[in-house]
Amino acid sequence: MKYFLFLLFFIIFFLPITTFADISLTHVGSIKDNQITELYGVHAITIVGDYAYIAALFDDGVSIIDISDPASPTHVGSITDDDVTLLAGAYDIVVVGDYAYVTSKDDDGLEILDVSDPTSPTHVGSLVDDKTTYTNPRNDMSEMANLAVVGDYAYVGQYYGGLEIIDVSDPTNPIRISSVLSDVSDLSFTPWDVKIVGDYAYVASMNSGLSIIDISDPANPFHVSSVLYEDIDFRGLDTIEISGDYAFMLGKNDNGISL
Repeated sequence: MKYFLFLLFFIIFFLPITTFADISLTHVGSIKDNQITELYGVHAITIVGDYAYIAALFDDGVSIIDISDPASPTHVGSITDDDVTLLAGAYDIVVVGDYAYVTSKDDDGLEILDVSDPTSPTHVGSLVDDKTTYTNPRNDMSEMANLAVVGDYAYVGQYYGGLEIIDVSDPTNPIRISSVLSDVSDLSFTPWDVKIVGDYAYVASMNSGLSIIDISDPANPFHVSSVLYEDIDFRGLDTIEISGDYAFMLGKNDNGISL
């Protein structure tokens, strides 16, 4: 274990310094929360062109920042939770084309916004857990976490249930079409981050590890394999990135990176 921890320290801190000693980081610009920017509790960000789209967990909304001049980022638009939008506890955000897809941890659902005009994002559709739709108590949509959007589908890690697959081909009427439950996929209670590569969804679970789901038929996904945290002694997995043949995983409980 001591050797493992030293190796992590060497890779993360020592290697960049010795290999890229000529590279330095310089602060360029910033923007902070106020009554206009709606940035309190910033939790997720995605960049598209000249704009940064930010989900603010505590401000219950989405803020759009013009970053065309990195030295002077400027707030251009925002939208917050109300009786129509599902943005309470805005958790993750993905922008594809003219639409922003936002998971709502407190509203238990998925919100879809039209961001074709960054100065005026508007609600176009949503899908909420009404607590009556699902017969299996673990097969619900409460506490939606991170998501990925590929083609006509949104893939959402759902804190208490598993992986939810939602048809978003009509942004005004998203439809839940399938899921992979925790008890059949080693997703435990906390599927957190989701990445899609080809026909597979890679799901990071806080309490379990990494699960791989075949999504070649989104209506009938199934569990393929898993790497459990007991096997690699790596806990608190909440972020995953896929590059080539490797999965890079961050574990907040073990304060490290595993691959």
